[in-house]
Amino acid sequence: MLDPTLIGQALVSTLQNIPTLVAALGNQQSNVVLHQFVYGVELRLAETVYKLVPPKLLIAWDGTKGGNFSGQQIWKHSFRGFGRVANQAGASSPISLSDLWLLIVNGKLTGMNLNIRQVQIYSGVDLMDTPASQIRQDEDGMDFLEFQMVIPEIGDH
Repeated sequence: MLDPTLIGQALVSTLQNIPTLVAALGNQQSNVVLHQFVYGVELRLAETVYKLVPPKLLIAWDGTKGGNFSGQQIWKHSFRGFGRVANQAGASSPISLSDLWLLIVNGKLTGMNLNIRQVQIYSGVDLMDTPASQIRQDEDGMDFLEFQMVIPEIGDH
């Protein structure tokens, strides 16, 4: 099995290479981050999502499932993403949460005419399964985007 942290880092790097997404996140690649689950170093995931200062995209490993999904795939690595957009009051081209989702799944990667769903993001993994999204509310009633991306591993590494 491949290290899920390395796959998560590759996912973050791939998202950082979608120019339209980075532009919507304040033109800062550093606004796409990976939650590491290092006890004593980072906040709990729920607290990190709550304190996410927009515009920001947070990716977190959500577990790995095993099974014989096809003759080639033994592991499926699941990642959850959380996105908040900046205050859009007075913006000439406001970015909504649905716009953010479209940029994530349909935005073209730098130098390619392909989106994240059409590329192998890391050696040893297959194209991601069809991603899903939903709108959630935090403890203060503020809306944010939550999405899932499942990345199948090719074979057993």
